[in-house]
Amino acid sequence: MIHEKGKLIMHIQANYDHILQEGQNLQQQAQDCRSRIRQLAATMEQTAEIWQGEDCQTFLSQARSLQPHLIRLTEIMSQYGDTLIRTAQIYRQLQQDRAAQAARLL
Repeated sequence: MIHEKGKLIMHIQANYDHILQEGQNLQQQAQDCRSRIRQLAATMEQTAEIWQGEDCQTFLSQARSLQPHLIRLTEIMSQYGDTLIRTAQIYRQLQQDRAAQAARLL
């Protein structure tokens, strides 16, 4: 922030490559989480084959009820990653367009 004669002027600068990379990282993390959720579900089902009783059924019921929420969370992560990627691409294109327009003024 810059102070100029009692005025507060904000200077915002975006690193589009960083935003793009973070979007890609978030998408990869979402994919990794989905894979882990599937692995965990498979492990729980295998455990159910040897762990018998009401406590097993209660545990599995609770864990299964969480699975759709966890999957939804990974979908949101992936969508946010998409948004970051698109935003970086749009802003980069906007900067290029403005630079081209400015060059035509000269």
